[in-house]
Amino acid sequence: MSRGIRKLEPIFFRYAAFLLTLTLSWGCYGQAPAPNRLASVFVRQSNHTTRAYSVAFSPDGKSLASASWDGTIKFWDTKSGRELRTLAGHGWGVYNAVFSPDGKQLASASRDGTVKIWEVATGSNTRTLLVDSLAVKHVAWSPDGRLLASSGNDSVVKLWDAATGQELRTLNHAWRDGRRGLVNCVLFSPDGKTLAARNWDGTVSIFEVSTGHESHTLALVNEFGGISSLAFSHDGRLVAAADEGTKVKFWDIASGQLVRTLVSPPVTGMTVQIVSQAFSPDGRLLATGEARTDDAHREYYGVVKLWNLESGRVEHEAVAHVMEPDSLAFSPDGRLLASGGADGGVKLWDPALKEVKTLSVSPLAARGVKTYSFDMPNPERMLPQTTSGLRMLEWLGEFNTGNVYLMSGYAQARFAKTALARKSAEDRAIEDFKLYQALGELELGGVDRSSDNEIVVHAQSLRTKEWRSITLRTEEAEPHGVTSIEVQPQVRSAQ
Repeated sequence: MSRGIRKLEPIFFRYAAFLLTLTLSWGCYGQAPAPNRLASVFVRQSNHTTRAYSVAFSPDGKSLASASWDGTIKFWDTKSGRELRTLAGHGWGVYNAVFSPDGKQLASASRDGTVKIWEVATGSNTRTLLVDSLAVKHVAWSPDGRLLASSGNDSVVKLWDAATGQELRTLNHAWRDGRRGLVNCVLFSPDGKTLAARNWDGTVSIFEVSTGHESHTLALVNEFGGISSLAFSHDGRLVAAADEGTKVKFWDIASGQLVRTLVSPPVTGMTVQIVSQAFSPDGRLLATGEARTDDAHREYYGVVKLWNLESGRVEHEAVAHVMEPDSLAFSPDGRLLASGGADGGVKLWDPALKEVKTLSVSPLAARGVKTYSFDMPNPERMLPQTTSGLRMLEWLGEFNTGNVYLMSGYAQARFAKTALARKSAEDRAIEDFKLYQALGELELGGVDRSSDNEIVVHAQSLRTKEWRSITLRTEEAEPHGVTSIEVQPQVRSAQ
């Protein structure tokens, strides 16, 4: 090679940092997220190809919905484990999908800035709510099915009329020190009178639904919290939030007082971070999902635990995923627990945490990976934090999840300058798909050179093992749109 690959020293990232970026750490491919458009071009995948952000049972418990960063939502038969349907209408990854109380509709929240309403029986997208120009992290139905609440990167909670899609009210949090940020999670209480929202200033807001008033602000130690790190007790009296890595804290909704704390037992040589939780329908059990990090060996894996809330002790635990369990949900009868992992796996467990079925097979597990290593190639660590570097990271992530420049609605406006124009969005997407077919999954190998408006990286196809040189150029002036992406074969000299 005429230019040597620039290798960066390994950097150890604490959990809160790498949780945001691990989706891009390994190449994977998802379905086209545009229904009836390019549908014949993209290959149907029977499993999620990247992290399964959320899992939710239907009210009758017969099916499970899983939402993934690959841009799809999958319905599964909980008895047979068979995939029933795949919804692919979002233009980017899906953070959250939940059934309406009557089970006839499903609402989903996406990085593409929308909430979509789906008809469960047919899989048709009946309504799209444009919520945020950046991302919608979470959506929730009111218990009577008349309202939807959404939260995301616009720093507020919004209430919607579920029947008409009309925005009814904006609920504003009094941000600490004026530090506005995203609202990562929003939930209705079982009686529908209260909303709880987890904010990125290290607080949980308690809102009165009827007035929009923020009645209590609950202080946490950790600013970061996953989209499933908040839960209401079955009777609605308490709200629980994961905090300080190993703790689950319980607050009384009426008074706003902290009334109880559960602490996960220490594990020798491990750092523990609770990232998800769910109450059983009868209120007797709490399920928690945690990442266990082995600092010495620079690796981690996901564990699920079942706590007896009367005794405050862990009754059962199981190694569940190669990476952290992003989401947990009990079936309505409490006989099954579903887990969705950052590794793309979706699993069902019995009350003793014996695995009942694997619905979506993790791409990492399929390759025989047991634990996630910090030393696996990670574009976030290798690419320089320049304009072009961030654009390259974005492009690699979109390429590997299969949602490359699929222009529809919000995505079309967001990526207008990156359509590499002079070609239609469809033509661009088809070209990228053909490139994917030729290369397979891409894994970043190193950075050759970079400047403020150009970066050249070397990536290897995980399928063909062939190397490619990818050059990305951006405009020098704001808003730094992408002007060209070139992918060329690369001849690598013998080492």
